[in-house]
Amino acid sequence: MMWEHENGILSSRGKPNPVCMAAITTGQWDIMMWGSYTNDRPEYYFGWIDFCLKYNPKMEFYVFNGWPQWADGFGEGERRPRIENYRARASKTNQSVTKKIAGIDKHYPGKVHVLPTNEAMLAALELYFQGKLPTIKGLNKKVDGKVPCIWSDGGHLDAPLAWLEGYVFYATIYKRSPALIKLPGKHPTLSNELDQVFRK
Repeated sequence: MMWEHENGILSSRGKPNPVCMAAITTGQWDIMMWGSYTNDRPEYYFGWIDFCLKYNPKMEFYVFNGWPQWADGFGEGERRPRIENYRARASKTNQSVTKKIAGIDKHYPGKVHVLPTNEAMLAALELYFQGKLPTIKGLNKKVDGKVPCIWSDGGHLDAPLAWLEGYVFYATIYKRSPALIKLPGKHPTLSNELDQVFRK
């Protein structure tokens, strides 16, 4: 979608808006990241990668591998979500993203890496079901009516979980533990106790 928007094709109806592409031409970008979506294909990434490498041959690329969604916790006929179902979905997602990354890697060996958000979210869900995820009061804010939750709706993360996602990005890109980050004071959406769990 972003490629179409920037180049003015298909859904953008011939009106280019090259904001990211214009910035990339400076050669000052070191990293490009993408989310991973249903029915994604390796070739969707090739245009971006070719364009980026033209202006910065040392550029590295990262794809975050999503996370289970709230509905993935329910098996057929089940009325309550179960961790076993989330594990199964996370495993399936990991396999599909690994296959996609392998397809990209054939064209750009060693340039594309995985941001393991899927594994981090599953680890958080494991702790939640064990009653060991401090201050998180429910799974789905819209369904449970509690704050904070894992998801703000069926798929988007609630505010505290965005910190976990950020720590995954930091650890993967910089190869440093998030435990070493010094944050200025408290953050309204994240308790110190939960912050320590996420960093770990």
